[in-house]
Amino acid sequence: MLERFEWLELAACPGPGELQAPPPPAAPPAAPLPPRLAAARTPRSAEPGLALPPRIEIVPAGGRWPLEPGALFLLRRQAEALRHAAGFDRLLCLEACHIDHLPHQHDAALRVLAQMRGRALLADEVGLGKTVEAGLVLKELLVRGLAHRVLVLAPASLTHQWQEELATKFDERFAIVREAADWSGSRLIASMDLARSTAHEADALAQAWDLVIVDEAHRARRVTTRLHRLVARLNTRHMLLLTATPVMNDMSELHALVNLLVEGHMGTPKGFLARYTEAGNPREPVNEADLRERLSQVMIRNRRGAVGLQLPPRRAGVYHLAMPAEELTLYRELTTWIKDELAACPDRGHLRLTLALLQRGLTSSPHAVAGMLGHLLAGGGVEAKHRKRLAGLRAQASALGPGRKARALAELLAWTPDAQVLVYTEFRATQEALCTHLAGLGHDVVAFHGGLDARERTEALRAFRAGARVLVSTESGAEGLNLQFCHSLVNVDLPWNPMRVEQRIGRLHRLGQRHPVTISSLCFDETIEAHVLDLLATKIRLFELVVGELDGILGELEERRGFEELVMEAWASGRDEAAVAEAFGRLGEVVVGARGRYGEGQALARRLDQALASPEACRGG
Repeated sequence: MLERFEWLELAACPGPGELQAPPPPAAPPAAPLPPRLAAARTPRSAEPGLALPPRIEIVPAGGRWPLEPGALFLLRRQAEALRHAAGFDRLLCLEACHIDHLPHQHDAALRVLAQMRGRALLADEVGLGKTVEAGLVLKELLVRGLAHRVLVLAPASLTHQWQEELATKFDERFAIVREAADWSGSRLIASMDLARSTAHEADALAQAWDLVIVDEAHRARRVTTRLHRLVARLNTRHMLLLTATPVMNDMSELHALVNLLVEGHMGTPKGFLARYTEAGNPREPVNEADLRERLSQVMIRNRRGAVGLQLPPRRAGVYHLAMPAEELTLYRELTTWIKDELAACPDRGHLRLTLALLQRGLTSSPHAVAGMLGHLLAGGGVEAKHRKRLAGLRAQASALGPGRKARALAELLAWTPDAQVLVYTEFRATQEALCTHLAGLGHDVVAFHGGLDARERTEALRAFRAGARVLVSTESGAEGLNLQFCHSLVNVDLPWNPMRVEQRIGRLHRLGQRHPVTISSLCFDETIEAHVLDLLATKIRLFELVVGELDGILGELEERRGFEELVMEAWASGRDEAAVAEAFGRLGEVVVGARGRYGEGQALARRLDQALASPEACRGG
């Protein structure tokens, strides 16, 4: 098969080397701060009714306050009055946050706190920063001492992302719940599946929470589901529901979500449909003015067009590669052994994970394969009858050099000689091989991975910002990266979890990016990587999605297993290429169906937007 570079959007994208990024537009003027927000940066000498003491007296730990109980009570009352003096007309937490928040996010947080009493449906369109809005509400409640125990419920695929963003943007450390004892913590993130499970539901319900945040809350849109019942019974003062699709099938789902926040706010389910939907058509909203008024008390929905926020376009392409004969021989032999082991040990979960990682490594680099085989042999988990064979394959991999993908990456760099490039690989061994190969060609290369300490991470990023040509990163080192100054990304290998591919893209294609972003993926044809790429690019259409949409699509998959497990099952089910292609074809149909259901939900959400379209409706709606 001939090697070729193919743009996934041929009509819109030039070929390699022809991309001419436009000069960045002038930075927009900073939005004026609300009067009280500006005032928050300078201390005021006194508040009405509060006399400042002439001096400050230091009381040693364990010492006795030099105040009578009555005076101490008055001091506490004054402190509480001061804490609430400004109400929620300004956010006190902004200086403690590490974010460049946007006006609509600031306004949303204030509305939730000042008008909705901390119970709200945040329903912004995908990509507008619902996580930031929720984080601002959370941080403000913590700063004011109005919250201590906080629970975030999210899909399992997003728990680490929440943990990362709360730490890097809001300086709040949250633990992920994994076992029953973890529920005693005060700042927790739990996957929805875990929290609603028989083993954990009682523990979640036994706690008293100050704030519960439910991400991808449309998963609780049906009142008959276990998740909806769990959320409805949680003991919490404040609650935020986050979803870009508050309705996906019919308007009864919107009623179910609002009822989780303020029971009875929209009346009974039957009364709500009778009053606010067309007779016989629960998908069509009517009585729109009244609906707007009622929803504006509990829901905020910003739209990209209304807030004037648009990301630059993407360019996505694939460099289709033919695996060299030596690498292909290694690939086929190890793939046969992996499939035999999967068939012989279908229930050994740890072994399946190891074999799946080895299979992915086969399309990354010979160095990755050699390293993993070395660990496998050293770990003693390989049967004696296989050890000689695997040792030989390891020696074979070690002798292959950097591999075809290292040379292909160098070719991509030659096509775009002036662009800084962010390169992603899943494997440290591949990263090391790429850095050595590119440095040998004269490129200024920086490595970034989870093994770097804080100083080394800072130095690596400083070098890239200062003009190093290439940053080669692994996922484990990429948490919290903001690299909007770079606008070219190369996937040397493709994770089987599409959420990780989306997270890679999100490091560049995010708020603050001013250039079109180019995403290039290296792919060996006639391997499992080609099947995975087809699922991502043509079935999910991942490279066209706004960051955040993917989870909505994956959430529509009826399978409870992870996407990676579905890929591995399809791969292992066929002994020849025809059988494998048929299995991936069936998986593709499942994915296309999920995307279609998500699209129907988006269409219904747009119809709701039309019904709410009014300057007095939900902010931005």
